[in-house]
Amino acid sequence: MTSAEWALLVAIGAHAAAMVAAIVKLVAWAASTHSRIEARLNAIEGKVDNDIAGRRIVAEMKSDVAVIKATMTDLKEHVRVQIARLDEADRQRCRADRDEP
Repeated sequence: MTSAEWALLVAIGAHAAAMVAAIVKLVAWAASTHSRIEARLNAIEGKVDNDIAGRRIVAEMKSDVAVIKATMTDLKEHVRVQIARLDEADRQRCRADRDEP
């Protein structure tokens, strides 16, 4: 083999080595980019899950608050009725005390 052929062979080998190195760098970049994107998607998924869970909890709380308000309204009405009955009983007792002499 002549020196020109050896030079060509070395150049082809160097070019092949450079191509392999470039492919390795490209694969490394793609893998790191994929892992970053995966991490971002997982973070977004976690936020969405928390948001959905939060909305579900708020919806449950709204129904619970509505039940509590209804119960409080019923209790207020019951207290009003009991106060009215006690007031009527006090009035009757006062009438009876006035009429006794």
